[in-house]
Amino acid sequence: MIGLKVQINDEEPVVAVTESLVLILDYASYIESGHLYLGGTDRDYYRPKWIDQNLNLGDKISVKVVDTETTSPTLSAEAIDRLELMQDFEKLRKELIRKGAIQ
Repeated sequence: MIGLKVQINDEEPVVAVTESLVLILDYASYIESGHLYLGGTDRDYYRPKWIDQNLNLGDKISVKVVDTETTSPTLSAEAIDRLELMQDFEKLRKELIRKGAIQ
């Protein structure tokens, strides 16, 4: 499976594979810090999370696309409430229709 191998500084690399993988780097130069998140969703409606870490000025991040059959252990894997997800979707859909963004 295709996944991501992420390493921060000299820490042990993390290998993540799931059906929908997200890597978010949120960095604010005015406070010289940031945040790195690596997680996603899987077909069983869980949100596995591998990295959820603050960053500092000078941190080195390496990201590589890999083909692997193994993943690193997750920090957590929260269940997704499908009913709540559909309610949120309907609420957003109605708001976008009201604003004329969709029909």
